Amino acid sequence: MSDHNEIELLRDCEAIQIPAGLKTTIPKGTKVIITQNLGGSYTIACDYGLFRINEQDADVLGLGAALWKRYRSIPIPQARLGNLLVLHLFVMV
Repeated sequence: MSDHNEIELLRDCEAIQIPAGLKTTIPKGTKVIITQNLGGSYTIACDYGLFRINEQDADVLGLGAALWKRYRSIPIPQARLGNLLVLHLFVMV
């Protein structure tokens, strides 16, 4: 795979192989590329093939940290920041 937009998985992650539909575990440190984000799930490509990662495992892609960085840059009182994160996550569901 190329280095273009690669993400390294932060932990082992259960995923569904596409198109077979088989459950598998992709190991921590595997380099992946997000090819699609639809309905809260993520389609990723890696050296093992294409897989779907469910929304509840999005943290494995580092997306939780990216969301936190985005909100941390907004100049608002720290006490309200947690409420915004909860609201944003609720809207995403």
